[in-house]
Amino acid sequence: MNRLSLRLFALAALCAFPARVHSQLPPLTVPKGLLRFSIAGTFDNYDERFRNGVLEPSASDFVRDSLGSNFFPGLSVAEGQLRRITGVAALKLNLGQSTSSSLINVGTAHLGLAYGLTRHLTLFGNVPIVRVRVQSLFSLNNKKSNLGFNPADAAFGTPGVAAQFLTELRTATTALQSRVTSGDFDTDPNKKATAQRAVSDAQALDSLVALSPLLPLIGSDIGQALNQAITGLGSTFSNLLVSGFPAAAPPFPTKALNDTTFLTFISNPKGPIQGLPWPEPIISGLGDMELGAMYEWLDHPVTATRRVGLHSVIQAIVRLRTGILASPSRFFAVNLGDRQPDVEVNLVTDASYRRIGVRLQAGYNLQLPGNQERRISNPTQPIPYITALAALTRDPGDVIQVQVLPFFHLAPMLALFGGVQYWMKGIDKYAYVAGQPPIPGLDPNFLSVDSKSNATVFSMGMSYAHTGIGHDGQVRNPLDASLAYEQVQASSAGRVPASRVVRFSLRLYTKIR
Repeated sequence: MNRLSLRLFALAALCAFPARVHSQLPPLTVPKGLLRFSIAGTFDNYDERFRNGVLEPSASDFVRDSLGSNFFPGLSVAEGQLRRITGVAALKLNLGQSTSSSLINVGTAHLGLAYGLTRHLTLFGNVPIVRVRVQSLFSLNNKKSNLGFNPADAAFGTPGVAAQFLTELRTATTALQSRVTSGDFDTDPNKKATAQRAVSDAQALDSLVALSPLLPLIGSDIGQALNQAITGLGSTFSNLLVSGFPAAAPPFPTKALNDTTFLTFISNPKGPIQGLPWPEPIISGLGDMELGAMYEWLDHPVTATRRVGLHSVIQAIVRLRTGILASPSRFFAVNLGDRQPDVEVNLVTDASYRRIGVRLQAGYNLQLPGNQERRISNPTQPIPYITALAALTRDPGDVIQVQVLPFFHLAPMLALFGGVQYWMKGIDKYAYVAGQPPIPGLDPNFLSVDSKSNATVFSMGMSYAHTGIGHDGQVRNPLDASLAYEQVQASSAGRVPASRVVRFSLRLYTKIR
């Protein structure tokens, strides 16, 4: 039999089915007195995301041609001190060039119960169990680095290495400050300005050597400029007749950070970041549980005299704060849930004519505030110092979504479907919780950057829905199942994973006696 004959045979077989279709897509409500058990699963995978309409790798925030204060905001303090001491305004600290990638796998098992309280009213609950696996890679090329561990740092060096230098520096600085305060230079404004500048530079040098975990490499351009500046500062103290300035410069690092020592910098419990090392462990736990009700307000099935079937359901969902948030010390991690309450309302309408139909859905999700611990930073700076950690209130933006899902019946209980969904979410708002002291210079709404988002999602799949009425006319328990594939096709705002999702469900019904 050739291909044309096969196609004609298939078309004839489809047309041979009775015109009346016994069911459409799997129903939302449950017949009165029946209890529905549902087992469903979703498998979500992505290694890319949309950021304000541009598709990019999901780990793009970790990729830098020059890894400095643009990545670690805490380095800006040392950068400012060095600019002041050396007088090089364009000075930039750099740990090297970073590359990174991440593949995120999120699997969710949904266990659900629904009960038909009346012919039109159904109550339901859903328990999601989530498993997250993040496969992350991070590599540091230090060829262009000008930074290394401070040899005098308590966490990464040897405490006391610079003790003599700091003692002599502080003694000389105190002596010069005392002379400025007592008015020794008041008769010579230029000399007084020089003395004041020298005190300020010496204090910046003290802070840099004593507090910064990273210092310029001894052979780098910045290291050489710093050495020259220290020598010049010593001459200034001598010219101002203040003795005791250190005769030798403090020790400077000789080695740049590599992949191993960079991870040490991230994870050392006494360091400035105090994060947890990667790769991330596999995490499993509860997602955000759901409770809700559905009311079928319109039920016009196909009959001998009615060729168009209409069904419409109003669905209300309350989402609970049961999901687990990723640790703020894990920088590639993904949450198991949002862990803040939601109230969602959806209107779902099915319309069918012969073998074709469409499911239309529109919904509004009111996302309510919830508390969480976060490190405050712009998302482009994904590894903030521990000093940025604070207790915050997050008020997520509300979500509006619409979906059009056409379907075609291959058989009375078997349908193919494909559709498109569009959703948009408002901007998140953050604030310190009551009792949390504000962190100077850190606005919680740094975390709101790129939180206003939208996406267009395409889907396709197959569903089976048996009403429970057999060919012999006997009434048995219904059964339905579905298999679908979804893909985020486009986004013009915010950070949206370019997810590829497989969904399946199996729902069994039994009568409560």
